[in-house]
Amino acid sequence: MSICMDKTFLREFPVQCSPGSVLSLSVASTSFLVSFVHKNNISTMICATVRSNLPISSVTGDFTRGLSLFLAQRLREKEDRVTVFVRAGQRAIMGGTARPFVQCEVSAVGPFAKEEHKKCHGEALKKFLSDQLSVREERVTILLKNLDRSDVY
Repeated sequence: MSICMDKTFLREFPVQCSPGSVLSLSVASTSFLVSFVHKNNISTMICATVRSNLPISSVTGDFTRGLSLFLAQRLREKEDRVTVFVRAGQRAIMGGTARPFVQCEVSAVGPFAKEEHKKCHGEALKKFLSDQLSVREERVTILLKNLDRSDVY
């Protein structure tokens, strides 16, 4: 079940699994997805990749940890199930200019299934990134990818 109220997301995905199931990793291009199986429940990690032309020195470990905490709280998941990749210092342009910008891609099973969920989570993430990295909101883009459970192994 998925609901988004007051910019808070709740989800529950009970799944029956066979005994002896183990950690699995699926890699496709630059998207990573890790699935954990524990006591007949499967829960999919939230995977975020932040790309920016900001200098590497301006994106600290504190930012990476802060984003991990933000996503865990926002999507109601344990932080040990959140993966954050930061790729700063990229040679890149947005809108024909090399002014500072940030692009963040978040993939997960479920939280972005409905358009209103994408909107409330996307707006909150855009504000967080803008505030934390001192980049104007119009120079922050968010890509939210809802993964189908059947595509995750």
